[in-house]
Amino acid sequence: MDKNTLQESQAEQTTPAQTTNGRRKFLQKASAGALIATIPAKSVWATGLTNSVVASGHGSDMAGGNSLVVKRPWYWVNRLSHLNQHILDLKFSDLFGGAPYQTTHTFFDGALTIRQVLAFTNDSGHYVYAGPSNFNRLMISAYLSAVYSDSAAFDVHFPVIGHNRSYPDDRVFAKKLYKMANGSPSSFALELGKLHDSPESLAGTV
Repeated sequence: MDKNTLQESQAEQTTPAQTTNGRRKFLQKASAGALIATIPAKSVWATGLTNSVVASGHGSDMAGGNSLVVKRPWYWVNRLSHLNQHILDLKFSDLFGGAPYQTTHTFFDGALTIRQVLAFTNDSGHYVYAGPSNFNRLMISAYLSAVYSDSAAFDVHFPVIGHNRSYPDDRVFAKKLYKMANGSPSSFALELGKLHDSPESLAGTV
């Protein structure tokens, strides 16, 4: 395991556990129509974006057919030169509709670019703008996995953007992703981590 992967794994394992009541409250506050709030044990992600994949006719992708493949931030950092440079130069706040989280209640400068949030490190090699439990960077990696889904250049399969899919374009998806955090970036980072590492576990709860 390389240094970057180890840092991310350690950061993402610090997310606090959620109680059933906490999950119910979180679900109920999420945007109408995107989440199913009646089953509190369900994963926030599973009842939101993953569920919408199934509803949009891509259920086979969640169970047996073409398994979802979502890559973590280190994967994209190692491939920066192969990505659309326009995307990397976008302001984080312009793409996601809000500034990157610094803590649960504070934010970094909204003018930070996608490139800076994803890849900028300090002299110790730590990602400066990762956010609570690596939330900001996981947001970007989920977004990039969706944008480049089934591209010959990248090993990702996350078909949620496009005609007859869950989200009509990448901007709608990005803003929806940010809103689903609902002011609880560490909690949602847990769901994002599950999406990246074991999407089949989320699919099983839908």
